Amino acid sequence: MNPQNSAILCKCQIYHRLDDEKLTQVIQALKDAGEPLRITEDLCHDAVHHPEKLRDADVIIGCHPRTLQALCDFAGKSDQPTVFDVNHDVEKLLDTLTATASGNVATSSEDTVPRDWIAWYPVIDSDRCVDCGKCADFCMFGVYAINEEKVKVVKPSGCKTDCPACARMCPANAIIFPKSTESNINGALDHVVKPDARQNESLRARLQSRKAASRLFKEDVK
Repeated sequence: MNPQNSAILCKCQIYHRLDDEKLTQVIQALKDAGEPLRITEDLCHDAVHHPEKLRDADVIIGCHPRTLQALCDFAGKSDQPTVFDVNHDVEKLLDTLTATASGNVATSSEDTVPRDWIAWYPVIDSDRCVDCGKCADFCMFGVYAINEEKVKVVKPSGCKTDCPACARMCPANAIIFPKSTESNINGALDHVVKPDARQNESLRARLQSRKAASRLFKEDVK
């Protein structure tokens, strides 16, 4: 990193998935290194409402690298950012900052987010997604759409808080819920974890039941 890079750091203040002590270390180190720094309470919220913050940043600091990359893709960031995981990459980040410290005074700002919406929603690992559309078929709330044969998250606010069911049935393990505690669906693991067969059968049964109920409802309306 060099002092001209713009860094954004997520504090995850709603779900508290980051170590507070390490966060404090990193924030102070960034300031000491003269890095222009933007601190946000919730990067997931910003990716929906202020995607330009992610697009303008060269360095993204928060949770798991796969998750941060997927959030950047969702926000429409075209270039590859440098990403750091506060919980696991703090020593590497501190070493990098110490080696490149400029002695300049960093510009720093801190953004708060409103509590009117909890930013629980999925993002997609584009390197894994095979665009099978099973998530779009399963979700009844319009979170997903298939545009030009590509699966996209189009309505994040429609997602039901703390429900990661679509990620559990994804055959490519491509759906990430950043705020989940489950390592197989929050982006923490680099390797693919296939869905549990029995759990998947249960989800398929729920899907069939939902579709049947939806058809009956439509018939009743007519």
